[in-house]
Amino acid sequence: MKAVIICVGDEILTGDTVNTNAAWLAKKLNDRGVYVRRIVTIPDDIDEIADTISRSEVRADLIFVMGGLGPTHDDMTREGVAKAVNKKLVRNPDAQKMLSSFKENPNVMHTADLPEGSEVLKNPVGVAPGFIYNSHIIVLPGVPGELKGIFNLIYKRFNGVESKTEWIFTTEYESNVVETLKEALKLFPEVKIESYPGLEKVDGHNVYRLKIRLNSTNFDMLNQAKKWLEPKLLG
Repeated sequence: MKAVIICVGDEILTGDTVNTNAAWLAKKLNDRGVYVRRIVTIPDDIDEIADTISRSEVRADLIFVMGGLGPTHDDMTREGVAKAVNKKLVRNPDAQKMLSSFKENPNVMHTADLPEGSEVLKNPVGVAPGFIYNSHIIVLPGVPGELKGIFNLIYKRFNGVESKTEWIFTTEYESNVVETLKEALKLFPEVKIESYPGLEKVDGHNVYRLKIRLNSTNFDMLNQAKKWLEPKLLG
């Protein structure tokens, strides 16, 4: 099962907000066996939202859209999703019921206007509800606590083929292990192998470390690959 994550928000594109939501959601989906093919950040623009969703339809089984569900003028995600699926925004009765304590506030009640036919998702942390359209477009708030609160109520719906990840940490330079990794890919074709070089703080000093990530749905081959690689990378 494949997924695309669409992050909506001018504040992300300007650098005013760090996009921690995408990393959190990608990790949660990966744990469920859902492979995230793409993470895209786009502005608060109805046409941009609609176009990105439409183009994602051919890339993934699941499309997650985050952000832009609040009551203010620049929250345009509901309208963008509606345009993408060619549906009108209508007052969702379930969402209206969830927001009944705000019935005197038209701005808050506006967040109950969802694309026709949507399934509303209760927000256990905040106000604006999330929603699902046609079982595969999942729309969530951008506030991290609200995003996590809703997703933790629905995560069991998303099941792909379970995979497992193993790590190898070495001080070898990436350029020195290229041929070893190429050979491993040939010997263990069902194992995805990636390398991440970087510096880490140890006792106040920057120390080089290379992280090798091994991932596979074939657990036996994964274990074999790690066993084969470790003595070659660790000396």
